[in-house]
Amino acid sequence: RSNAAYAYGEANGTSGPALLMATIEQNFGVRVDAFAQVDFAGFVRVIDLLGGVVIDIPAPIKDDEFPGPAFTYQRVYFSPGLQRLDGERALAYVRTRHDDNDLARGLRQEQVLRALRAQAVRVDALRRALELLTALGDAIRTDLTPRQALALARFGLELSPDAIESASLARFVSDATLPSGAAVLVGNWPGIRSEVARLFGTTGSPEASAVR
Repeated sequence: RSNAAYAYGEANGTSGPALLMATIEQNFGVRVDAFAQVDFAGFVRVIDLLGGVVIDIPAPIKDDEFPGPAFTYQRVYFSPGLQRLDGERALAYVRTRHDDNDLARGLRQEQVLRALRAQAVRVDALRRALELLTALGDAIRTDLTPRQALALARFGLELSPDAIESASLARFVSDATLPSGAAVLVGNWPGIRSEVARLFGTTGSPEASAVR
């Protein structure tokens, strides 16, 4: 369960990112060289500083169980169509999942990341890199040096959108419920290994039978 690795590492006094990186490498045979973690507040702050993101929402989304303040629930709704989302709305868009599922949420997160990159290019964010990093403050956690982070940002913004490839493992997993009652996704590992090899040129060495 790759998504549990981070929490387990943090709860046991080790590095959550390091354990998550090792878990990905063990299960998928893909080496992760570095990590960058931005909390919710930082996510909202960056999007607002860049002027929001333009998203084409393909279908209505209604979630009556979206987390609210003080452990409450609240309703969030997104109408379909092209629209500009500020930081708070974008955060809700990438977090909501009760109207569909975790896989659809993952696609929304990818959609927002692409839109955020496009907006960063549009406003020439590299010229504001110091301002953005200062605004993030302790909202970002990474093992990259500032020089490495800026070099990576420059590379990402100068890269042609056509050179960016993404993929989903949605077609390689199926829903299942463990005896404990936990809902999991059971992986079709031959298919996963094939997709990993296509994307990263590796064979992969998954040793688990399920990913959460």
